[in-house]
Amino acid sequence: MKKIYTARDIETLAAQGVKELDVTNDVIVTDVARERAEKLGVQLKRQKGVGGRYDEEADLRQEIRKSVIARLGATPDGLDAVIDRVLGQMAK
Repeated sequence: MKKIYTARDIETLAAQGVKELDVTNDVIVTDVARERAEKLGVQLKRQKGVGGRYDEEADLRQEIRKSVIARLGATPDGLDAVIDRVLGQMAK
């Protein structure tokens, strides 16, 4: 079963003095939790090959999504479809 970290979880960890959190394929960090971690100085460290198959494309997709949302301040309609199309073109 996957572990899910929310913004509240990140706040609790930061209050306990945690500065780094290992993120494996068995861990889900919500977008709000990622933002909270950045604000509170909790570094999310992706652990390759731990907890299942490491998926570099999934990480790239997540980073692109996060960057677009941060830049626009909202999630545009069809964002995931556009990201899929662009990544598909890159793979060719």
